[in-house]
Amino acid sequence: MRIFLMAAIAVATASPALAQHDHASPSAQAAAQGWTATPIVTARPAGRLEAVATPLNMTADAVRVVPPQGPTRSLSLNDGKARITPEIGNYHLVLASSDHDGSFITAATAIYFSNPGPGPGDLLAAARPGLLLLPERLPREHSSYRSGESVRFRLMADGQPLPGAVVNLETANGTHQRLYSDLDGWVLVTFPADFPPIDQRPPQVHGRPNGSAFALSARLGSGAIPRLASFAYTYGPDQLDGTSPWAGFALAVLGMVLAAPLVIRRTGAAK
Repeated sequence: MRIFLMAAIAVATASPALAQHDHASPSAQAAAQGWTATPIVTARPAGRLEAVATPLNMTADAVRVVPPQGPTRSLSLNDGKARITPEIGNYHLVLASSDHDGSFITAATAIYFSNPGPGPGDLLAAARPGLLLLPERLPREHSSYRSGESVRFRLMADGQPLPGAVVNLETANGTHQRLYSDLDGWVLVTFPADFPPIDQRPPQVHGRPNGSAFALSARLGSGAIPRLASFAYTYGPDQLDGTSPWAGFALAVLGMVLAAPLVIRRTGAAK
């Protein structure tokens, strides 16, 4: 099985994305993202117990929402978006698929809901049909991955790991990296420190967590139907890398704490 899969990967092209689909109807074809041409799906909160999922750079008629417990739901798109109202909380997987133009795409992301629910460990580890690229773990609730943080992602085809595959990393900050899966399909991603040293966002968003989008993608190009898998999410600057609005304050407090014993000693000596 592994020899077959490695041979299939070897004939795949190195392009990070499949060709775009131009003949789709306006309601099914989402607007392109400026920072990537990779087919992805995004999900953002729309209130405490709702979210909106949007397939981008791909043709899709629906999204599938996989909860940490219970059946998978298929949600139709309205103006290119699907509204998610979960029955339980914690992380849910969101999958968008396309089989147009003779290629098959599976884009994935995750969304967190505050109400109680099982953790995402089993959700991420479950074997599923198709080509999928999923993380070993997700960030803490209401958080993102961080610059400098290393996280393993696994590339699976119909429940079997894909070794030796090219996995492309793109970020909205402009980073592009080519990585490779190991013998068990794992690829280690270290999120880049590619945030500017000074927060360049508009003043009205200062004080909110700084973050950027990323997309991982891999393709299997053998056979009559090329396949592509992607995973999109967000990452933020490390808390003490100088790009966080709280970094200077944290360093100043740390300096005061470290300097306090010296000040006390000098005051005692002067007496």
